[in-house]
Amino acid sequence: MDKLGIAGSLACAIHCLVAPFLILLIPAVGPAWSHPAVHWALAGLVLPLALIVIYRGYRVHRRRSALVAAVLGSVLLIAGLLVPEAAAETSAASTTCTDSCCPTIEYDPATQAASIHVPPASAANLAASVLLILAHGINLHGCRCFRQGSEPTGCQCTG
Repeated sequence: MDKLGIAGSLACAIHCLVAPFLILLIPAVGPAWSHPAVHWALAGLVLPLALIVIYRGYRVHRRRSALVAAVLGSVLLIAGLLVPEAAAETSAASTTCTDSCCPTIEYDPATQAASIHVPPASAANLAASVLLILAHGINLHGCRCFRQGSEPTGCQCTG
C-alpha cells in the first residue's frame, strides 16, 4: 500500500508540475485540468489512504518520523486547497484556479521573457507531495526492517 501511496503522491506532484505546460500547449484541457474540483477529488482520495496506510505501518515499526511527515504533508495539502478558496472569496469567483493555485507560464511582451509563476498554494501542494512520499518511504523501510528482525528504533538494514 505504501508503494501505491508513493504513486498517488507522485501523481499529485506531476499534476502540479505539468499544469502550466498543458494549459499552454492544449488550452482546451487547461480548464478541466486546473479546476478546483480536480484538486479536491485528488486530496479526497490521497489523504485518507495515506493516513491509514502510514498509521498502520507506524503501529508496526514505531518510527515517529513517518507520522510527522504524514501530518505535515496533510496540513500543507489542505492549506494548498484552502488558499485558492480564500482568494476566490476576496475576488471574483472563477471556475479554474490557474491564477491562485496552479503554476502558470507568464510572458512579458515588453522584454519577450517568459517565466514560471508558482503561487503559494502550488508550492504547498508540491511540498505536501514530497512529505507524503517521504512518509511512505519511511514506512516501507521501517516495515522491511521490522520483518527482517532489526530493532525498529535502530534499524541498520540497507535493503
